Amino acid sequence: MRRFAVEKYGTLGTGRTWVTVAPGIPDGLRTDAAGRLYVSAGNGVHVFHPDGRLLGTIETPETAANCTFGGAGKRTLFITAVSAVWAVELGVEGR
Repeated sequence: MRRFAVEKYGTLGTGRTWVTVAPGIPDGLRTDAAGRLYVSAGNGVHVFHPDGRLLGTIETPETAANCTFGGAGKRTLFITAVSAVWAVELGVEGR
């Protein structure tokens, strides 16, 4: 995944690699109230600190296609795949 500086008038500046998601190709992504990034991947959902450090992976038995926060207080991360949907209760509110 790449990140870009937003320049004057909303144009994008030079991009650079920010995080690498493997296995698979990053697809769905969401952020939580603490600024962590949740990215679907071949082995689940990778969770990144705002500075780009990989904090961990929520592993799934199938390739994760997308994810979103919902439920009471938006503290449940719903993860979709080809044949399943999983729900993971988290201690942080999603955005």
